Amino acid sequence: MRDIYKFLAVSTLIAGMVTPVVAVDVEEQREEVRQQQEDVRNEQQNVREEQQDVLEGQRDEQQDVTEERKDVMEERQDVTEARRELRQDLAQTHRAKTVIGMNVKNSQREDLGKIHDLVLNFDNGNIAYVVISSGGLLGVGDTLHAVPWKALSLNSQADGFVLNIDKTAWKSAPSFKDNDWPEVADRDWNNQLEGYYR
Repeated sequence: MRDIYKFLAVSTLIAGMVTPVVAVDVEEQREEVRQQQEDVRNEQQNVREEQQDVLEGQRDEQQDVTEERKDVMEERQDVTEARRELRQDLAQTHRAKTVIGMNVKNSQREDLGKIHDLVLNFDNGNIAYVVISSGGLLGVGDTLHAVPWKALSLNSQADGFVLNIDKTAWKSAPSFKDNDWPEVADRDWNNQLEGYYR
């Protein structure tokens, strides 16, 4: 009987020693889980902050693109305004010096010459023809071509003119020398000129 009591006493003592150890292990596990949860929350916060940085970066980039587009539109508007002003200047006889000396090229960007002179129509006050000089050296020995004003168009930079003609046709175009001008008021000559550049 005593042996039974001893057994029960020892079992109780052992159970009392083991139980606190198990309790300590559970508390440590809980603390570890809490730490892991805190780590996860911190990582989630970091992810949210990174996402916010990305969104702000995208907004900044979009704003930069919008501003660049605005700048391009303003530049285009400036170019359009410059072309309009230049066309207005060209229509005024007292600004003819703006035109004289400007380069003339064809659609293939081949050089045809420079504006040498303007021929006015006194009946309507408009420019009838533009005289283009080509060849020669420093203005000596140049070949002159009279071209209808309406056959020319401003280039995209508004600093020269474009004439829709190839080099071969240009060499065969009606021409004259500076000391032997044709009679620009002659109807037949005008018809020939208009027909060539039509």
